[in-house]
Amino acid sequence: MIFGVFSRNENSKVDPQAVERALGASPHLVGNAHVLPWSRGVFGYRSPFRTKCYQELQPAVSRDRQCALVFVGRLYNEEELRQNMARDGVDVAHTTITEFILTLYARFGADFLKHLQGKFALALWDETRQTVLLSRDRFGIEPLYYYLDSKHLVFSSSTESIFDYTKKVRTLDHATLARYALFNFNPGLNTIYEDVLKLRPAHCMHVGPQVQNTEKYWNLSFKSRHVDSEEQIADELLGHLRNAVVSRLDQEAGPGIFVSGGMDSSTILGLTNETVKSPLRTYSYRCQSESFDESHYARRMAEFANTTHQELVYGPQDVSLMRDIVRTMNEPFCDVGINIATHLLGRSASSSDTYVLTGDGGDELFGGHPIYEADKIAKYVEVIPLFVRQSLNRVLSFIPDSDKKKPLSVKLKRFIESSLLSPDLLSHRWRIYYQFSELQQLFVPDVAGKFQEAQVYQDIFDFNAEGDGEDDLSRSLYSDYQTIIDFYLRRNDLNRCFALETRYPLFDHRLVEFCASLPTDLKIRGWFDTKYIFKKAMENVLPHEIVHRQDKLGHSIPLKNWMRDDSQVQAFVMNYLNEGVIKKRGIFNPKFVQHLVDEHMAKRRNNSHRLWGLAVFEMWMQEHSDGKTA
Repeated sequence: MIFGVFSRNENSKVDPQAVERALGASPHLVGNAHVLPWSRGVFGYRSPFRTKCYQELQPAVSRDRQCALVFVGRLYNEEELRQNMARDGVDVAHTTITEFILTLYARFGADFLKHLQGKFALALWDETRQTVLLSRDRFGIEPLYYYLDSKHLVFSSSTESIFDYTKKVRTLDHATLARYALFNFNPGLNTIYEDVLKLRPAHCMHVGPQVQNTEKYWNLSFKSRHVDSEEQIADELLGHLRNAVVSRLDQEAGPGIFVSGGMDSSTILGLTNETVKSPLRTYSYRCQSESFDESHYARRMAEFANTTHQELVYGPQDVSLMRDIVRTMNEPFCDVGINIATHLLGRSASSSDTYVLTGDGGDELFGGHPIYEADKIAKYVEVIPLFVRQSLNRVLSFIPDSDKKKPLSVKLKRFIESSLLSPDLLSHRWRIYYQFSELQQLFVPDVAGKFQEAQVYQDIFDFNAEGDGEDDLSRSLYSDYQTIIDFYLRRNDLNRCFALETRYPLFDHRLVEFCASLPTDLKIRGWFDTKYIFKKAMENVLPHEIVHRQDKLGHSIPLKNWMRDDSQVQAFVMNYLNEGVIKKRGIFNPKFVQHLVDEHMAKRRNNSHRLWGLAVFEMWMQEHSDGKTA
C-alpha cells in the first residue's frame, strides 16, 4: 500500500506521524511502515503481500536529492531495463527497484512510464518542477485513489486511509450509485464517493501548487493487421502466452493456480507446468447443484498437470462470509456470490502459497464471453420494430424462472429485454439489470432526482467512442478493457486480506496488444466459434476435451436457488433488505425492493443479481459509512 500527502500551500506542513498512522490503520498489511518526508510532503509504504519483491520495497530519493518516489507493484522487465541502462553507461548496480525507477525518470522524464512492464501505482516528487506525478499501470492492477483540493493532494491505495487522514464526510456520488445498481459494480471514472477519485489506468497526473493535468501514456489500438497465415499467428500467439506466464514466475517459489477447467485458467496451468519443475498446487471450487457444477474439468486439468489439487465445496453456509468480505472493499461490487468463491480460494491458497496465477482476461483477448455472441444476434433482431420487441418482452415476462442456470427460455427472455436498451451501449447492455424506468422506481424520489440517464451512461459512451476498432466487437473489447476488467481485478484484490498476491498473465500488455491487432474473424469464426485462434494455438498443449468443450458455464453459483430454498440464506439476505433497514438507509424504495423479493420467491423472475447487489451495498454501507465520524 502506498499513501502520501503533498501540500500545495507552501506554508502548510505535513505530519509524518499522521502518514504512519494511516499506514498502520489497515490490519491486512504486513511488515513495517516506511515513511519518507520531503520538502512539501510525505510518502509512505507498507507491504500488502508476503512475496519478497513487495517486502523489499520502500520510498527512496534520487542521488541528487531532487526527486522522491513511492512505488508499489512489480516490474516484469526490470532485468532487461537494468541491462539497457548499464549498456548505455548508467550506473544502476546496487540500486533498489525504487532507486532504479528514479534513474529511469532522470533519463527519460515522464516517458519512463512507457518503459515499465508490470503492475504498479506510484507517486514521484520533482523538486525542480515542484510537482507530484501520480500514475498506474496500463490495466489498473494496482489501485490508486486521491483527494485533491486547493490546499493539498492526498493519495492512497485505499479509500479508507484517505478519509481517515482528511476527516472528510463520506458523501455518496448519486450517479455512481445508480451505475452500481445497474451493473453491480462501478464501471465509471468516479468512485462512489463525491470527494475521492480514482486515477484512470494507463494515465499519469501532474499536480503542483497551481496546476493539475492528466494525460494518457499508453493507448490500446484495435486496428487490424494483415494476416497471411493462421498457423503463423497461432505460433506467435503461443509465444506471447508463454512469455506472459514465464515473466510472472518467481525463481524462489512456484505459484498456486486458480483453475476452473475453462480455456483461460487451463492455459495458465498448462504453460506454467512446462516451466516449473516442482509439483504445482491448484485450487478450484464446486457447487453441488444441477447445471452449476463443472468441477470435473478442473479435476481433469489437475490430473493432466499432475498437481496437488484442492477442490473446495461452496455451499449455502458460506454466503454469510460476505459480511466479512465487504470490509476489504474500497467500493461495493458483487456478482452473485463469485466474491465469496474468490475468498474461499484465496483463504485456502494462502496457507501454502505467497502468490497465485489466474486466467482472468481471456474473454477480452479473444471475444470469448457469450455477450459478444449476443451482440452479433442483436444486429438482426434490431431490424424488428421496437414496439414489436416491447410486446414480445411483455409476453416473455410471463415465462417463469427455472432452477437451472441458463435454460433456453430464460436466455431468450433476458436477451429480448436487454435488446430494448440502446445499441450504443455495445456489449454493456447485456450486463445491465434494470431498465432506466425501473431504476427510478428502485430509488426514493429524492435520490432518483439527483441523476439523469445520460449522466449515468456517459462514461461508457465515452469509452465506446474512444476505441479505434473497425467493428463492434473491437469497440466492445476496447470498452471492456476500460470497465469490466476492473471488476476482475478488484475481486481478486479481496485476497489481500490473506496477504496473497495475484498475478495476471493474460493482462501482459504485449500479449494484449498482439491480440487486439488480430482480425475479428480470428477471435470469433462464423457465428459462435469463439476463441478460434486461441484454441488453434493451444490444441497441441492442452487436452482435447478442454480446448474443444462446448458447455462452458462461466463462474456459476446457484444463489438464486439458495435464496428461495435455503432458510439460512433467506434470513441472511433479508436481514439487509427488510423494510426497516431499507427505510433507515433512505436510498431505496422499500415497496419496490419487496416487489423484487416477491417476484423472485414466486419464480416469476430471477432477481438474484438485483437482490444480492442491494444486500451487498447495505453490508458495505454498514461497514464503511455507519458510525464513521469522518
